[in-house]
Amino acid sequence: MSSTTFLPDMDGTPIAALCINIDISPWELMRDAAAAALGEKGHAPAKASLGPEMFMRDINELATFLIQQAIANVGVPVHLMHKRHKIAVVSELSARGLFTLRSAVDTVAEALNTTRFTIYNYLNELASADGLQEESDTPDGYVI
Repeated sequence: MSSTTFLPDMDGTPIAALCINIDISPWELMRDAAAAALGEKGHAPAKASLGPEMFMRDINELATFLIQQAIANVGVPVHLMHKRHKIAVVSELSARGLFTLRSAVDTVAEALNTTRFTIYNYLNELASADGLQEESDTPDGYVI
């Protein structure tokens, strides 16, 4: 297992990295032995599949990266996207908190070749859908 953090200078530019590496294989062997003793089969946890580490210079670069990633996750080029594809992109970005950033709506609108008003409409649709889902989860239609 390893963990890395970047150490910045006074200007915020990374100048060093602190890396900590620990061999956890003895602990994994103990876990597997305990699972076998308890009769649990196939109890190996899924390994986290982290991609290569990314270091963003500023919040705008992070926003651009998140938008590109959300578009790629939909799997349709922007010029071929229909409304449902664009809503899926907006939904993912909303779940990741992108719209808490100032001017994120404008940036997403530009990336999806649409207007900021359309993005606001998508956000309203998603909020309405969430509200309907919450209402249907309560017994007898009562809203909590």
